[in-house]
Amino acid sequence: MHAPFQLLVCLFTARLAWSYQPPSVTWTNLLSEKDATTYVNSMPIGNGGLAASVFVDNKDEREPVVGILISDQRAWNEAGEIMKVGEVTYHFSPSPWTSGSKTTFKQVLNSSIGTVSIDIGNPPTRIVAYVDANDDVLAVNISSPTKVTITATAKLLRPSPSRLKPQFDCLTYDISADFYVPRPNGITGGWGHANNGSNFVASTLKQLNLESASSSFGDRLRDRSTVAIWRFSESMSGVSDGVVRTEAKVNTLSNLISVVTREEGAISEAIADAEALVDKYKPLPAWKAHVYWWKGFWETSWISISGKNATRVSEKYALQRYLQGLQARQPFPIKFNGMLFTAQRNDPDYRQWGGLNWWQNLRAPYYNMLPAGDFAMQQTLFEAYKRTLNGTMAKTALYYPHMKGPTAFWDEYVHPLIGTTHPDSYGCGRAGSIDPPIWYAEDRWNHFNLQGALDLCLLMLDHYAWTKDRDVLKANLPLMDAVINFFSQWRTAKDVEGRMVLFPAQAIETWQCPGYKDMVAGKNCSKNDQPTISGLWAVVTRLVKLPYDLTLSEQRLRWKKLLSVLPLVPLTKAKTGGWKLAPCEVCSPRPANVENADLYAVHPYRIITAKSRYIQVGRITFKERRFTSDVGWEQNVMDAALLGLAKTAQSLVVARAELGPAKGYRFPVFAPHLQDYPPSADHYAVMNNAMTYMLLQPMDDKEEGIMLFPAWPCDWDVNFKLWGPANTVIEGSLVGGNVTELHIEPEHRSRAVIVMPCQ
Repeated sequence: MHAPFQLLVCLFTARLAWSYQPPSVTWTNLLSEKDATTYVNSMPIGNGGLAASVFVDNKDEREPVVGILISDQRAWNEAGEIMKVGEVTYHFSPSPWTSGSKTTFKQVLNSSIGTVSIDIGNPPTRIVAYVDANDDVLAVNISSPTKVTITATAKLLRPSPSRLKPQFDCLTYDISADFYVPRPNGITGGWGHANNGSNFVASTLKQLNLESASSSFGDRLRDRSTVAIWRFSESMSGVSDGVVRTEAKVNTLSNLISVVTREEGAISEAIADAEALVDKYKPLPAWKAHVYWWKGFWETSWISISGKNATRVSEKYALQRYLQGLQARQPFPIKFNGMLFTAQRNDPDYRQWGGLNWWQNLRAPYYNMLPAGDFAMQQTLFEAYKRTLNGTMAKTALYYPHMKGPTAFWDEYVHPLIGTTHPDSYGCGRAGSIDPPIWYAEDRWNHFNLQGALDLCLLMLDHYAWTKDRDVLKANLPLMDAVINFFSQWRTAKDVEGRMVLFPAQAIETWQCPGYKDMVAGKNCSKNDQPTISGLWAVVTRLVKLPYDLTLSEQRLRWKKLLSVLPLVPLTKAKTGGWKLAPCEVCSPRPANVENADLYAVHPYRIITAKSRYIQVGRITFKERRFTSDVGWEQNVMDAALLGLAKTAQSLVVARAELGPAKGYRFPVFAPHLQDYPPSADHYAVMNNAMTYMLLQPMDDKEEGIMLFPAWPCDWDVNFKLWGPANTVIEGSLVGGNVTELHIEPEHRSRAVIVMPCQ
């Protein structure tokens, strides 16, 4: 473990030389944390699964403490909640904090290589932390100008057993205590958490009347265990459980921490896996590979803007993409309510809205991944849903036994390891009851809002349009076909023209339908909601155009039959004359939330965008939209960009970028609570979506055309590299309203690119 440490330190501090340099974040002071309930002075690192908040705890200003709060997408407890892995802090004797928080200090996130460095004093004691981009190993490297004794403390975040009733659940579950892993010499070698036979999945299925389908769901929580093992480059002695210190005074210390999660098997197997991972780890070659991964990440794409109010926009675009890269390389959706970077001092596992995901909030980061070229990251969302497909099809067959063939629907709320909704949203105390019918979820906010699966399908189809990856498409087709097969049989009534009638229905959470009996369209319920109709038109028209060798004739016949009976996208009279999009053909009397459901034909379903001959219908709808707020998941900024409204999109992007971080946080793209829980995942993700739409939009036509600058303001200069359909890479610059550079690969795709004038 005695690595060539000084060489590593030099590498850590170097800036890499390539064409685009992402922004760094530098703090030269510590914010007071006297009354803080979070680690305010924290910066994020990660590798797409394993992550950490690197913090300086300034609660005691006389002696701040450097530490890491470790998270992992795969670490879930017995109550179906994502949990922190652990917390490690480092203490130095003698202390470099000669005058407390007034000591010379610098904390830097180097996003170009995924590291956080902390310099204390002058000459500095330096701490550099990173999560290996290619292995689930976290490295903390310390150098001191004088010899010091270094103490490392691993804090158990669940030191004793507890009980938890998850939000929107009906039952309480036992949570076991974390434990230390001893080494043969008796000192602490790591720590872990074992679920010890969790009954959460079995209880959830029983509450949802899905007990008979349990074999289709499996149980990924019952025997789940997460273990962290640490190793040090110098000899350490034990102080107490979880506390070790260097046996001698040292100038350098390297601490490696491996993290392993297993879904099955004994806890001893997880311990052995984590020990093997850290013991075989070679820091220097691993570091070089780590740097190479980050080099590739930043060379894949970028957007760099200059002009009035552009600096913060440009920086936050890059930092949001960095944040997504830290969390999107495992088959688990990015947690919308806090991501992996909640940093509470007490109850670090808590997050409002609990362990399930709302599609409305979850989806935001996954649109911009295509133009950014982050295809594999987007694919992790598909993998997460496909892992729940068997159970979801079994659920659909139980709830709707009249349906033929494989069918699947997901509720708005989905547990990422099961695929089911909240028991409380379904209705507590309904196990074994058939009144109300077992398919009915009592939650009025979303019980008929099932269109999120269509949004997911369109993302899958876009992934194929961009990448032409036939293997990924073939793997995704069973899910898409099952979703469309469900919708083709969900509502069987037809109108006088023979078109499907979606009733009872609701348009997202805004135009609701409170029940399933005695519902009357316009009186207490909605009919033919536009989001579902737009979603069906968008997805099915794309499915029938797929290559014949990738689909079956039987599938194409079913899809074409469905197209022939789909309701038309609802319209209504505009205040200014003419027509505009409607949220539903007939809506319930009063809105209950603030979604502009009438604009779902713009985003996410792109029926009307800058490419469309009906663009004025979309623009009138946008002008007369009911809800004008634009924070968090609200999508006005994306609609403006897609409709080619450059100045409106620009002002909304700037407003998003100017929003400060959440209370209790300092990192620039740790967004406030808004509709989620801090740090919120969707506010800046939506901003990034809009920025890519301002620069690049697909034509969605047979030629797979691309519009450049469809909503770009002339007073912003831009240099960019983005990806379009058919593996098209576009690198260019616009300066002073004129295109000064444009390079398109492959060259023959130049014919498919339409360069539009800036506005």
